[in-house]
Amino acid sequence: MKRRKATKQQRVATFKLWALPASAMPVIATYAYLFWKGAAINWLYAAGALVVTMLWAYLLGEGLSRLRKCRFRWLGYFVGLAAISVAPTMAAAYAATCTLAWDVLWAAGPVCLISAGILRAKNARDVEAPKRCTSFMYSIEVILPLVFVGVCSVIGLLPMHTIILFMTTPITVALARTMKRGVKEGAGPIVDLDTRTVNFLLIFSGLLTAALVAAKFIF
Repeated sequence: MKRRKATKQQRVATFKLWALPASAMPVIATYAYLFWKGAAINWLYAAGALVVTMLWAYLLGEGLSRLRKCRFRWLGYFVGLAAISVAPTMAAAYAATCTLAWDVLWAAGPVCLISAGILRAKNARDVEAPKRCTSFMYSIEVILPLVFVGVCSVIGLLPMHTIILFMTTPITVALARTMKRGVKEGAGPIVDLDTRTVNFLLIFSGLLTAALVAAKFIF
Protein backbone atom coordinates (compact mmCIF):
# COMPACT_ATOMS: atom_id res chain seq x y z
CA MET A 1 0.00 0.00 0.00
CA LYS A 2 2.80 2.40 0.91
CA ARG A 3 4.66 1.56 -2.29
CA ARG A 4 1.54 2.21 -4.40
CA LYS A 5 0.99 5.52 -2.60
CA ALA A 6 4.61 6.53 -3.18
CA THR A 7 4.29 5.66 -6.89
CA LYS A 8 1.13 7.78 -7.13
CA GLN A 9 2.84 10.72 -5.45
CA GLN A 10 5.80 10.37 -7.81
CA ARG A 11 3.50 10.46 -10.84
CA VAL A 12 1.77 13.60 -9.56
CA ALA A 13 5.17 15.21 -8.98
CA THR A 14 6.20 14.31 -12.52
CA PHE A 15 3.00 15.86 -13.85
CA LYS A 16 3.76 19.10 -12.03
CA LEU A 17 7.35 19.16 -13.25
CA TRP A 18 6.50 18.78 -16.93
CA ALA A 19 3.76 21.38 -16.48
CA LEU A 20 6.51 23.98 -16.05
CA PRO A 21 8.11 23.71 -19.52
CA ALA A 22 4.78 22.78 -21.11
CA SER A 23 3.29 26.07 -19.97
CA ALA A 24 6.39 28.21 -20.45
CA MET A 25 7.22 27.28 -24.04
CA PRO A 26 3.93 28.44 -25.66
CA VAL A 27 4.44 31.79 -23.93
CA ILE A 28 8.06 32.04 -25.09
CA ALA A 29 7.01 31.18 -28.65
CA THR A 30 4.31 33.85 -28.35
CA TYR A 31 6.82 36.50 -27.36
CA ALA A 32 9.08 35.46 -30.25
CA TYR A 33 6.11 35.82 -32.63
CA LEU A 34 5.28 39.28 -31.26
CA PHE A 35 8.94 40.27 -31.62
CA TRP A 36 8.93 39.10 -35.23
CA LYS A 37 5.76 41.08 -35.91
CA GLY A 38 7.34 44.21 -34.45
CA ALA A 39 4.88 44.59 -31.58
CA ALA A 40 5.70 46.92 -28.70
CA ILE A 41 6.54 44.55 -25.85
CA ASN A 42 6.92 45.53 -22.21
CA TRP A 43 9.58 42.98 -21.33
CA LEU A 44 9.21 43.54 -17.57
CA TYR A 45 5.52 42.63 -17.71
CA ALA A 46 6.34 39.83 -20.13
CA ALA A 47 8.82 38.28 -17.68
CA GLY A 48 6.33 38.60 -14.84
CA ALA A 49 3.60 36.96 -16.92
CA LEU A 50 5.91 34.06 -17.78
CA VAL A 51 6.70 33.40 -14.12
CA VAL A 52 3.03 33.58 -13.16
CA THR A 53 2.14 31.20 -15.99
CA MET A 54 4.67 28.61 -14.83
CA LEU A 55 3.52 28.93 -11.22
CA TRP A 56 -0.11 28.57 -12.28
CA ALA A 57 0.63 25.38 -14.22
CA TYR A 58 2.65 23.94 -11.35
CA LEU A 59 -0.11 24.51 -8.80
CA LEU A 60 -2.77 23.25 -11.21
CA GLY A 61 -0.96 20.01 -11.95
CA GLU A 62 -2.53 17.83 -9.23
CA GLY A 63 -6.05 19.05 -9.98
CA LEU A 64 -5.71 18.23 -13.68
CA SER A 65 -4.24 14.85 -12.81
CA ARG A 66 -7.41 14.02 -10.86
CA LEU A 67 -9.68 15.43 -13.56
CA ARG A 68 -8.18 13.01 -16.09
CA LYS A 69 -9.50 10.12 -13.99
CA CYS A 70 -13.12 11.26 -13.87
CA ARG A 71 -15.87 9.71 -15.93
CA PHE A 72 -15.69 12.40 -18.60
CA ARG A 73 -11.97 11.98 -19.20
CA TRP A 74 -12.10 13.79 -22.53
CA LEU A 75 -13.10 16.90 -20.63
CA GLY A 76 -9.79 16.72 -18.77
CA TYR A 77 -7.85 17.11 -22.01
CA PHE A 78 -9.76 20.19 -23.10
CA VAL A 79 -9.59 21.78 -19.65
CA GLY A 80 -5.89 20.92 -19.39
CA LEU A 81 -5.11 22.36 -22.81
CA ALA A 82 -7.01 25.55 -22.04
CA ALA A 83 -5.75 25.94 -18.48
CA ILE A 84 -2.02 25.36 -18.94
CA SER A 85 -1.53 26.45 -22.55
CA VAL A 86 -4.09 28.54 -24.42
CA ALA A 87 -5.47 30.74 -21.63
CA PRO A 88 -2.08 31.57 -20.04
CA THR A 89 -0.63 32.26 -23.50
CA MET A 90 -3.34 34.78 -24.34
CA ALA A 91 -3.05 36.35 -20.88
CA ALA A 92 0.74 36.62 -21.19
CA ALA A 93 0.44 38.22 -24.63
CA TYR A 94 -2.03 40.75 -23.23
CA ALA A 95 0.24 41.51 -20.28
CA ALA A 96 3.19 42.14 -22.61
CA THR A 97 1.38 44.28 -25.19
CA CYS A 98 -1.85 45.48 -23.48
CA THR A 99 -3.77 44.18 -26.52
CA LEU A 100 -5.70 40.97 -27.11
CA ALA A 101 -3.78 39.45 -30.02
CA TRP A 102 -5.44 36.25 -31.23
CA ASP A 103 -2.92 35.88 -34.05
CA VAL A 104 -0.28 34.73 -31.55
CA LEU A 105 -1.98 31.33 -31.69
CA TRP A 106 -0.41 30.80 -35.13
CA ALA A 107 2.86 30.32 -33.24
CA ALA A 108 1.64 29.15 -29.83
CA GLY A 109 -1.08 26.80 -31.12
CA PRO A 110 1.26 24.03 -32.35
CA VAL A 111 3.16 24.11 -29.04
CA CYS A 112 -0.12 23.91 -27.12
CA LEU A 113 -1.13 20.89 -29.19
CA ILE A 114 2.06 19.07 -28.21
CA SER A 115 1.24 19.89 -24.58
CA ALA A 116 -2.02 18.01 -25.08
CA GLY A 117 0.06 15.12 -26.41
CA ILE A 118 1.98 15.06 -23.14
CA LEU A 119 -1.29 14.76 -21.26
CA ARG A 120 -2.37 11.88 -23.49
CA ALA A 121 0.97 10.09 -23.18
CA LYS A 122 0.86 10.31 -19.40
CA ASN A 123 -2.68 9.00 -19.30
CA ALA A 124 -1.77 6.11 -21.62
CA ARG A 125 1.17 5.25 -19.38
CA ASP A 126 -1.10 4.97 -16.34
CA VAL A 127 -3.37 2.33 -17.90
CA GLU A 128 -2.49 -1.25 -18.74
CA ALA A 129 -3.62 -1.24 -22.37
CA PRO A 130 -3.97 2.06 -24.28
CA LYS A 131 -6.77 2.09 -26.85
CA ARG A 132 -6.27 2.44 -30.59
CA CYS A 133 -8.00 5.85 -30.61
CA THR A 134 -5.42 7.02 -28.05
CA SER A 135 -2.63 6.18 -30.50
CA PHE A 136 -4.46 7.97 -33.33
CA MET A 137 -5.09 11.15 -31.33
CA TYR A 138 -1.54 11.18 -29.98
CA SER A 139 -0.14 10.89 -33.51
CA ILE A 140 -2.22 13.90 -34.52
CA GLU A 141 -0.98 15.90 -31.53
CA VAL A 142 2.69 15.38 -32.35
CA ILE A 143 2.56 15.38 -36.17
CA LEU A 144 -0.07 18.03 -36.91
CA PRO A 145 2.05 20.87 -35.41
CA LEU A 146 4.65 20.31 -38.15
CA VAL A 147 1.99 20.32 -40.86
CA PHE A 148 0.38 23.41 -39.34
CA VAL A 149 3.64 25.36 -39.23
CA GLY A 150 4.49 24.28 -42.77
CA VAL A 151 1.15 25.53 -44.13
CA CYS A 152 1.40 28.79 -42.17
CA SER A 153 4.88 29.45 -43.52
CA VAL A 154 3.74 28.87 -47.10
CA ILE A 155 0.78 31.25 -46.87
CA GLY A 156 2.77 33.90 -45.00
CA LEU A 157 1.34 33.64 -41.49
CA LEU A 158 4.76 32.52 -40.27
CA PRO A 159 8.20 33.21 -41.77
CA MET A 160 9.78 30.65 -44.08
CA HIS A 161 12.57 30.28 -41.54
CA THR A 162 10.26 27.96 -39.60
CA ILE A 163 10.91 25.17 -42.10
CA ILE A 164 13.82 24.32 -39.82
CA LEU A 165 11.21 22.59 -37.66
CA PHE A 166 10.98 19.77 -40.19
CA MET A 167 14.30 18.57 -38.79
CA THR A 168 12.20 17.12 -35.96
CA THR A 169 10.20 14.86 -38.32
CA PRO A 170 12.12 11.67 -37.31
CA ILE A 171 11.32 12.43 -33.66
CA THR A 172 7.59 12.78 -34.31
CA VAL A 173 7.52 9.53 -36.29
CA ALA A 174 9.37 7.71 -33.50
CA LEU A 175 6.97 9.04 -30.88
CA ALA A 176 3.91 8.00 -32.89
CA ARG A 177 5.35 4.51 -33.46
CA THR A 178 6.08 4.12 -29.75
CA MET A 179 2.48 4.90 -28.86
CA LYS A 180 1.34 2.41 -31.51
CA ARG A 181 3.52 -0.24 -29.87
CA GLY A 182 1.89 0.60 -26.54
CA VAL A 183 -1.50 -0.27 -28.01
CA LYS A 184 -0.22 -3.65 -29.20
CA GLU A 185 2.10 -4.62 -26.33
CA GLY A 186 0.66 -2.81 -23.32
CA ALA A 187 1.98 0.13 -21.32
CA GLY A 188 5.58 -1.15 -21.22
CA PRO A 189 6.93 0.61 -24.35
CA ILE A 190 5.37 3.94 -23.35
CA VAL A 191 6.55 4.08 -19.74
CA ASP A 192 8.68 7.15 -20.53
CA LEU A 193 6.73 8.50 -23.49
CA ASP A 194 5.45 11.51 -21.56
CA THR A 195 9.03 12.53 -20.75
CA ARG A 196 10.08 12.01 -24.37
CA THR A 197 7.15 14.15 -25.49
CA VAL A 198 8.26 16.90 -23.10
CA ASN A 199 11.72 16.75 -24.68
CA PHE A 200 10.12 17.03 -28.13
CA LEU A 201 8.13 20.02 -26.91
CA LEU A 202 11.33 21.75 -25.79
CA ILE A 203 13.10 21.03 -29.09
CA PHE A 204 10.12 22.07 -31.23
CA SER A 205 9.41 25.29 -29.37
CA GLY A 206 13.11 26.13 -29.12
CA LEU A 207 13.56 25.84 -32.88
CA LEU A 208 10.34 27.78 -33.49
CA THR A 209 11.48 30.58 -31.20
CA ALA A 210 14.90 30.71 -32.84
CA ALA A 211 13.34 30.80 -36.32
CA LEU A 212 11.00 33.67 -35.40
CA VAL A 213 13.79 35.72 -33.83
CA ALA A 214 16.13 35.04 -36.77
CA ALA A 215 13.42 36.10 -39.22
CA LYS A 216 13.46 39.54 -37.62
CA PHE A 217 17.06 40.08 -38.75
CA ILE A 218 17.52 37.69 -41.69
CA PHE A 219 15.26 38.09 -44.71
